[in-house]
Amino acid sequence: MAMDAREKKTKAKILKYFESLCLEDGYDNFNMSDLIQKSDLSRSTVYSHFKKKEQILAAYVNSLFSERKEREIDYHQMLLGVFEACYLKADVLRDIMNSSAKDFLLGDFKKQVNPIMDGIVTTRLIYKEGVPEKLQQLALSESFVAILGHWLNMGCVAAPETFANYFFAIAK
Repeated sequence: MAMDAREKKTKAKILKYFESLCLEDGYDNFNMSDLIQKSDLSRSTVYSHFKKKEQILAAYVNSLFSERKEREIDYHQMLLGVFEACYLKADVLRDIMNSSAKDFLLGDFKKQVNPIMDGIVTTRLIYKEGVPEKLQQLALSESFVAILGHWLNMGCVAAPETFANYFFAIAK
């Protein structure tokens, strides 16, 4: 079922205030009530979209990937786009990496990147003969998330291109 424009606008507003609260207070230091108060949306409106803060975080991570999935065809460019999107949101993501939601964030990154890695293996961009495709896809996803997490923990000091290239160098 496709989202209508009003629903998309409301979700975007919630994500905007989620990001703002992460930057201002830190992920662990605010709750759904704080978000509702800051956003000026009704409690029922917010809860009709998200039941808990982790669902907002999952939608936030999805937003970093979804634009790239729709726009990009080349897998290298697609993964570079993920690094670039994370670079633009580095302050928020670093806060979450230093919060109780770190494992959730990394797990959601992995969930988002799994289909991309499946495409990389299926198209034989990266492929190891004799190793089951599903295992290759899982290994690539784990590697990508580990590299992305390391880059975020380092403060994104290197350019997104550098770490995207590191991933492909390690993966081949």
